[in-house]
Amino acid sequence: MHIKARTGLWMVLLLLTLATFAIGEVGMTGRQVVFGLLGVTLLKGHLVIDHFMDLRRVEWLWRGLVHGWLLLVLGLIAIAY
Repeated sequence: MHIKARTGLWMVLLLLTLATFAIGEVGMTGRQVVFGLLGVTLLKGHLVIDHFMDLRRVEWLWRGLVHGWLLLVLGLIAIAY
């Protein structure tokens, strides 16, 4: 991936992080907010796993393990709410 594309992707991740931080700072609550934040976290995790960890080029097993771990953690958080 070209450096400009990675920089753009990093900026998207930064904006998503700032958005989730802002939601927390204004005190938004509720089930919809929590599940929305979990969705954003899933998207960010997917982008980091595929592009910054560069796992999109490895065998399915390794990608599946890391994505599975992310889904497990987010799923457990969702169950807690």
